[in-house]
Amino acid sequence: YWEPSNNSLYLFGGHDGVTINDRIYRITLTSETTGIWADVTPGVKPTARYGHQVLPDPNNSRFYIMSGLLNPTTRTKEVWRCDIAGGLPTCTQLPDPPVAFTARSHFSSHLDPLTGNIYTFGGQTDAGTFLVDLWKTTTGTIGAGTWTSLPVPTDVSARAFHGGAWAKDRIY
Repeated sequence: YWEPSNNSLYLFGGHDGVTINDRIYRITLTSETTGIWADVTPGVKPTARYGHQVLPDPNNSRFYIMSGLLNPTTRTKEVWRCDIAGGLPTCTQLPDPPVAFTARSHFSSHLDPLTGNIYTFGGQTDAGTFLVDLWKTTTGTIGAGTWTSLPVPTDVSARAFHGGAWAKDRIY
């Protein structure tokens, strides 16, 4: 997640082939080719994971961490908000999405900076099933009964490991 207010990139989680990471790193650019790396992991932090999404909310100096793999066979639907005022994150676990929102990994998720809505599409379940669902929620009350399942056209197939982009009020 890029935070323009402090010229920094924030990284969370991932898998190095052996270990699943739970650290948050900040890279503050001092020029176009150099930066200062710092481990800024707070005491209260998201569970280590990979195959998750980090959603920037630069209008509010925060980012969200959604879902992902806790180990090779267990996915989560946890959602965390990390506020980064002052450059150091303060992370809070938000209430779980509804039961109908399946724990997933390798999905696409995007935050609309104008409305605060988060849109999540597809992914893979613990059973290995690829999903063909689209969900919308808002960041102000995420997980508090504001999740809405949206219709998906019948010609759209289930998928995971895909990319997506948010541009001008559209998901691509």
